[in-house]
Amino acid sequence: FFFSSTMSSPDQTSTPLSRPPRKKRKCGICGNTGHDRRNCPVAPRDPAPEAPSDGPVTTNGIQKVASPLPFVLTSTPDASSIPWDNLIYVVFDLETTGRSRQNDEIIEIAAVVLDHFGVHIEDATFANYVKPTNPIPPFITQLTSIANEDVQDAESFPVVADAFIRFMKQQADENDRDIQHIILVGHNGKVFDIPFFVQQLSLYNMAEAFF
Repeated sequence: FFFSSTMSSPDQTSTPLSRPPRKKRKCGICGNTGHDRRNCPVAPRDPAPEAPSDGPVTTNGIQKVASPLPFVLTSTPDASSIPWDNLIYVVFDLETTGRSRQNDEIIEIAAVVLDHFGVHIEDATFANYVKPTNPIPPFITQLTSIANEDVQDAESFPVVADAFIRFMKQQADENDRDIQHIILVGHNGKVFDIPFFVQQLSLYNMAEAFF
């Protein structure tokens, strides 16, 4: 339908309201239109660090291996085959230095455990900072309130990840029920958090401990 700039009677034909053309935004780096600063062709690009093919590399005291292939969630169990009375839910969240699973890192892992009714299990809480191999970007500190000072004395990812996995297994072992499944729950978990976490495990040859 059309908006009319003047009131009209039912017998009059409404005149479409003409609108000025949308103003094109200029790139904040080169000043040209047609792209933003993220896709600016003249913006400097920092090359992503690559691990040598002949062995692991150590950065900031933390050893990494060559980057693995991106992790992909391949299958989901049939809901009818899951014993819903014999499971626990781990509601977790990651804070990272960015969105890239290959170049960015985890700086915090936090989780709570719920029983099969969805009730929080008392004292079943996990929260640990992770020391990254590179400084936290300022915009991530602004977004998460996690600064380099917060993580400087934290453990590395392999140590925290191992503690997180053992925490989940311990909650299953100490439960009164015969826990057969641990279901991870997270905001955008299947698309971001779980693949990011498993990719980091693969980077440190720890993926087998998760499955």
